[in-house]
Amino acid sequence: MRQIAILFLLFFTLLGQAQNFEDEWTGLFSYVSVKGITHGNDQLFVGAENAVFTYDLISQEITTISTVNGLSGELISSIYYSEGFGLLVIGYENGLIEIKIDGEENILSVVDILDKPTIPPDRKRINDFFEYNDNLYISTGFGISLYDLSRLEFGDTYFIGDFGAQLNITQTTVLEPYIYASSLGGGVRRAEVANDNLIDFEQWTTISGGIINVKGVQALGDDIFIARNDNVIARFQGSGFVSVANFTSEIVDFRSENDLLTVTTQANIQVYSPGFNLTAVVNSLSNFSYILQSGISLNNTFYMGTSEQGLLAVPYNSNIATQILPDGPILNQSFAIDASPGQLWVSFGDISVTFDPFPLSFLGVSNLTEEGWTNIPASELFGASDLVNVTINPFNPAEVYMSSFQKGLLRINNREPDTLFDETNSPLERVIIGGNDAGIRIYGADFDRDNNLWFTQSKVNDGLIRLTPFGQFSKFNFENVINGEDELALTELKISREGYVFFGTDKNGMVGYNPNTGTYNRVSEQIGNGNLPSPSVRALEFDDQNRLW
Repeated sequence: MRQIAILFLLFFTLLGQAQNFEDEWTGLFSYVSVKGITHGNDQLFVGAENAVFTYDLISQEITTISTVNGLSGELISSIYYSEGFGLLVIGYENGLIEIKIDGEENILSVVDILDKPTIPPDRKRINDFFEYNDNLYISTGFGISLYDLSRLEFGDTYFIGDFGAQLNITQTTVLEPYIYASSLGGGVRRAEVANDNLIDFEQWTTISGGIINVKGVQALGDDIFIARNDNVIARFQGSGFVSVANFTSEIVDFRSENDLLTVTTQANIQVYSPGFNLTAVVNSLSNFSYILQSGISLNNTFYMGTSEQGLLAVPYNSNIATQILPDGPILNQSFAIDASPGQLWVSFGDISVTFDPFPLSFLGVSNLTEEGWTNIPASELFGASDLVNVTINPFNPAEVYMSSFQKGLLRINNREPDTLFDETNSPLERVIIGGNDAGIRIYGADFDRDNNLWFTQSKVNDGLIRLTPFGQFSKFNFENVINGEDELALTELKISREGYVFFGTDKNGMVGYNPNTGTYNRVSEQIGNGNLPSPSVRALEFDDQNRLW
């Protein structure tokens, strides 16, 4: 899948610190997907996909922390704030840990796990953090690592699988005199937390019986609870675990603090007091639809981390949410962009490297101006899927065209989608291949000096198309040069200063067209005819000297 980074990122490492570039760069991140939430000092710290934002509970001010501030931009898997030490700790899918110290600009990068050669890459994920006696217990895909928060350095690592093997630890907690660890594949294990020899796997005892896969373990009052992989909550009864709740939706977050146990599923969030007494629950909201990924309970309020709506704050016994979300685009995975003075348009189309649009992706589009971001949801795009190209009209920047690799050509005016050109309102034709509907596969597009929009449609022999400023379509046949029906895709299209049209193909190099004479020429991989290194041309661009690359 081709992805274009719209985020201007710099990452320099100096003595273990990532430098801050917020005076030189602006980060354009999406914060809609909330992976984790933590809090301290009257602030919420919210881990999004690859950046963080804070929310001041008193002033309600939102502040973002991204690569511009020194973060790596990798995928975040866990987040924790130590109020006692004033440290924000961010864990990543690849094993990297980054620490932001209160009052300091630079980010401390902790690469010990990331760079450890004896740990396979698929076991380096940082699953969870738990603070106890000035140490941070880090649950990872291989075991438990201790990190001294006062000295900012690693201590011991516990490999507590059978015979000292690596074990995927999902969470840890302490209910004295024991430390408990939940795992995927090894059940729940415990040891005396004061034992100085916890690096010895024989000091750990499995207490979960036949329960093997456990998402989390938490202490509430005098009890230990676990979240099983089959979405059952169970309480430890001294000799084993007894079920106390069963959820039909997947449990995605499970944590206890301040004598409250919060259980978050994809569909709802609930909080329990000691004795596993239900205190409050949210099963639905009147003003948002959502899929949850994380959640906490604080000050009689649920803070719900969603997959597409950012952070939602819901008071207990209410079904109305307040959205907490920094300004940003719909997603971080952009597919195409175009810019003109004062604006940027972003689409999130999704096709494979072999130009396969299936399964179809129905995603919105984003527009950035000096006023901020405007996000247009997919529901307003007339069913257009897989928007793979963005073309701003240079003669009228309020008019924007987006190429759908399945549904036709979408037009947006003044940030309002107004027309989807397809077989019902234009000469564009749906293509049937082997009895299957291949749709209307539009890709490359560009404006000429006369304000005509030229674009390509794949799987047809008259797939070079012109749309005039007056709304008239013309189709140009090129079967004497290439077999368009046999081509996997016609790709990027660019127009020279003289008005010559060039478009790429997947199998036949690049084709040039002279609208004045109606003639074609092809540049291929053959010697004397272009000598291209590959017949698959994916991108074209003219430089300032009108040279085509």
